[in-house]
Amino acid sequence: MEEEGSVVKVENGYAVVQTEKGSACSGCGSKASCHAMGGNDGKRMEMRAVNDINAKVGDRVVIAIDSVILLKSSFLVYIVPLVFMIAGGVMGDSYAREHMPASDPDLVAGATGIICLILSFLGLKLWSKGLEKKAEYQPKIIRILNH
Repeated sequence: MEEEGSVVKVENGYAVVQTEKGSACSGCGSKASCHAMGGNDGKRMEMRAVNDINAKVGDRVVIAIDSVILLKSSFLVYIVPLVFMIAGGVMGDSYAREHMPASDPDLVAGATGIICLILSFLGLKLWSKGLEKKAEYQPKIIRILNH
């Protein structure tokens, strides 16, 4: 995935690039309410990108992130928590039916499902801290459009 933007800050081998929500956002159902990348007006986003080509403040640049990495990340964020929630619910229901005959198995299943969902988000958050340091998981400036 590639996007164009303007460099607004340069620091320690990275650049903060401001982009307009464009081609990558056009098919997304959440584009109107998305502020995930730091845009304060709903139209612009800022992201930190690896700056191996020494772009300067004010340069118009193209940033890219590998599509495979983007798909992996989407899978982790959307599918893994869902699987944990379902597994937690099934385990809670099974446990309640075998070891807690006086309890409501549906209530126990719901509670364990929610607990597992929350734990999956916490686990993903901790795991993502390590990925933030890996260059292949970060956007990268691939070319400067003006000089």
